[in-house]
Amino acid sequence: MTTPRLGDAEERLWRAIMHLGSRLPSILENDLQRAAGISLSEFAALMRLSEAEDGAMRPGELAEAIDLSPSRVTRLVAELEARGFVERNACVADARGTLAVITATGREVLARAVPAQIERARELVFDAIPLAEVERLAGAMGGIADRAACPTALSSGPAAR
Repeated sequence: MTTPRLGDAEERLWRAIMHLGSRLPSILENDLQRAAGISLSEFAALMRLSEAEDGAMRPGELAEAIDLSPSRVTRLVAELEARGFVERNACVADARGTLAVITATGREVLARAVPAQIERARELVFDAIPLAEVERLAGAMGGIADRAACPTALSSGPAAR
């Protein structure tokens, strides 16, 4: 039985993706700590809440949106609430449920964090590729991200093929 191989260009791309996947979180985490005193998970939660209708989401929806476990999001929301970045309110549609709601203070800290993220995105990505390639690369990477996010795409794994 022969071992499947990637072509040279495929191998370079795969290794670049793997390298980014391992390096990028710590780079972004350091930037966010310096700019706004928040973690990458806190930034992701605040960003999603700021984009949500009325700045509010159920914790389960937030967990799915930022790819963290529900128990981790429960702790994260409690940490954000303790810092005054988020409030927990009763859910009007379901009296048993709660909503995480971004506060004005949370929006202020997010406003300090976003420029650091934009600067890093330009430095790492957009300054390295021609503007004409951005749309094509955005489509390709969006498709890859969609495939990775789809549970059925990952459930069988390579061994099942």
